[in-house]
Amino acid sequence: MAVATRIARTLHKHIWQRLPRDARRSLLFASASHLAPRPAEHARTGALPIYVAGVLRAGTGLGQSARLCLAALRDAGLPVQAIDLTQSLFQDTDLPADETWSSHLPAGPGTLILHVNAQLMGIALMALGREAVRGKHIVGYWAWELAEIPRDWRGGPKLVHQIWAPSRFSAEAFRHAADRPVHVVPHPVLADPALAGIAKKAPEGSDGMFRVLTMFDMAGFARKNPLAAVAAFRQGLDSRPDCELTIKVQNGHLFSEGQAALREAVAGTGNIRVVDANLSRDRVLDLIRRSDAVLSLHRSEGFGLLMAEAMALGRVAIATGWSGNVDFMTPENSVLVGHKLVAAEDVQRTYDFPRLTWADADVADAVRALVDLAENEALRKQLADKARATAQRLFSSEAYGACVRPLLGLMS
Repeated sequence: MAVATRIARTLHKHIWQRLPRDARRSLLFASASHLAPRPAEHARTGALPIYVAGVLRAGTGLGQSARLCLAALRDAGLPVQAIDLTQSLFQDTDLPADETWSSHLPAGPGTLILHVNAQLMGIALMALGREAVRGKHIVGYWAWELAEIPRDWRGGPKLVHQIWAPSRFSAEAFRHAADRPVHVVPHPVLADPALAGIAKKAPEGSDGMFRVLTMFDMAGFARKNPLAAVAAFRQGLDSRPDCELTIKVQNGHLFSEGQAALREAVAGTGNIRVVDANLSRDRVLDLIRRSDAVLSLHRSEGFGLLMAEAMALGRVAIATGWSGNVDFMTPENSVLVGHKLVAAEDVQRTYDFPRLTWADADVADAVRALVDLAENEALRKQLADKARATAQRLFSSEAYGACVRPLLGLMS
């Protein structure tokens, strides 16, 4: 064992670490995809129980995706068990464990819904174990934010029987690269018990302030495009004492250049505050609830969870009118900001695909929207009421159950 360890360390130091980052990633994901257990050709749909596996303890969109699926299936009365892969996939454990979750997938029949990005499917399946995976019907639940999936992701479809995506936009990207059925399955946002609890609170009394919230993870700085949101607010509502912008940042330490750019963008303002901290789920939702509007001048969204949550809480969503969020945001229930398409360039390299395009929001259009909403409380209420009604129709556990039951081969 000692000799094997020394050899592994030597290989890591002298070969692995000297390979370019992209080459290391490609080799790792390709090897995992090649070694992972393949889905049984005749694994039937309708097999119970259902296992929902994902990074359940991670405070990320992927973690929330898995938790929402789990909650909605339970609400639907289906036999479902949770498999936590947070540690197996080396993710940060931001949330406490639930005593009903397991890290062990039992062997035998069943349906496995994996909320793991496609390039990590091989690693996830190996962590679950070949014997445990054998014979199960496997669903990959994936989101992507550009018109084509990366090369690293292309081994993922071979490891599943079907693919679910939260929006038409994401689904189309997978259809171009997968020979598996691809279905649109929106997130059941209202299945979140924390959101449901916040939604039941009495509305805040108006104090004459117009509060805007924008939120993003610094790891997605280029895609979330927060500097455009700051520019729009400053051009339209700068220094107005009756208007306030809150910027909630996650993982600010990961990208010092982004932190510096954000600090420069808000310098000298009296009505913009930056919250750069990891907050509990309840506190994040309370930030949304206490706002009049959320602002997202994103370049692309696989779904648009922030806007969906805001709508569910009866808040106005202002967002770029492109990508996954246009499945549920319309001119009747939200404010869709104009845009032009530009090359998808990202200095962090997560979304650096210059031959593809994403949106560049029209800041002037966003300025007009912010000023209109700040000065027209009746308009805010009209949009918020319609937003809440849309969310209740599209994002309930009932809607989710009706969508997935036939995909899983279950009777309604």
